[in-house]
Amino acid sequence: MKKYLSLLIEQFKQANNIKNVDINSQAFISEFSEWIKLRQDVSKNYLALLEYMELSKFADCDTAEVGKGRYDTIVKPFNTTIITPHISGLETLGNERIINAELVVMGETPALFGANKNGKPISLSSNLTFMTQNPYTTIEIRNWEDLHNSGESDIIVGVYGSIYDKDIESKLKQIQELEEKLNGSYIREDAVIGDTYSYAIASKRKVKTPVKTHIHTR
Repeated sequence: MKKYLSLLIEQFKQANNIKNVDINSQAFISEFSEWIKLRQDVSKNYLALLEYMELSKFADCDTAEVGKGRYDTIVKPFNTTIITPHISGLETLGNERIINAELVVMGETPALFGANKNGKPISLSSNLTFMTQNPYTTIEIRNWEDLHNSGESDIIVGVYGSIYDKDIESKLKQIQELEEKLNGSYIREDAVIGDTYSYAIASKRKVKTPVKTHIHTR
């Protein structure tokens, strides 16, 4: 939980262009809590953007949200699988939905590390979709273009926040650098609703007969 909070605090600092914070001060705790709540509210607009892009599969068990925790997951109401090392507060969603591990993409193969999984590859037999949003750094989406370019799995990656955030340019750059590496068919969409923004890219292939199986390791 400590590492997870430190990642969120770093995003808070970047969004507000703050170099140093006193994490024990009441002022910081109040501002940070309000920022978390605002991002959770904005995530509803981001989900609406995904629906506009006809990406309803983000709610299926054959989609895995990657690397998020209790304060920035956006799939709790759905059947989406969650792959994350930040499981504190998510345990109530059930063991079948939560995979306690870190996803690492090596070549075209996504593998799980941590929680005794140590490099187990994920079966790609069912056209899986991997999604994440507001990645903490580029490390979280490293080699994700290989997932898309392999043709074996799809990706959904995006960012969202307040139009007053100071890190919009750097966040968009993360996604655009990934986009430049994508081959084949994909879609891009953005939206500004009120004082919030959303931006997403996603694999968009020819429709295949869906295969409904839970994500599993081999």
